[in-house]
Amino acid sequence: MNQYESNYRYLAELLQGRDHLRIQNDPYMPLVVEKIEGTPFISLCHYGEQNHDPMRDPEVVFLTSETIEDEGESTRMVREAKPVYFRNDYVAFEEATVEEDFGDVPVKPQRQKSLDSFVGDWWTNIKEQGFFEKAKEVAAKQAAEQEQQADAGREVDGGPEMEP
Repeated sequence: MNQYESNYRYLAELLQGRDHLRIQNDPYMPLVVEKIEGTPFISLCHYGEQNHDPMRDPEVVFLTSETIEDEGESTRMVREAKPVYFRNDYVAFEEATVEEDFGDVPVKPQRQKSLDSFVGDWWTNIKEQGFFEKAKEVAAKQAAEQEQQADAGREVDGGPEMEP
């Protein structure tokens, strides 16, 4: 499995089948992972706060892809997530490694190896800080809450009313 396949697997593990998940894991900054609707992008971002403004520290956007690889008599689906955008609001730094939908952000394809290396180290930190376990807890809690809300919205049918 290559690094981009691992990135995809980690993002899917954090998302827990959802399009968006905010993971609060004190004492660390919240980690938000979300599919960007209508695009092949997934954002992964630690959010801090400065003067009541949300600050990305950092945000990495991944370009996801799915391809089918022919392996002789069998085929396999390859799902990858390549980091293509980096932003850190605290140091006013932003760049992309591909020409995409990032506005007037500087595009520096030669920085891809550096971004790949950063992401590899970041995954190590995210794992060691317990965000994967916390993501499972948050997703399970949200699912239970949604089920309770759905149950509360259903009327209990006791059958036809009968006179004694």
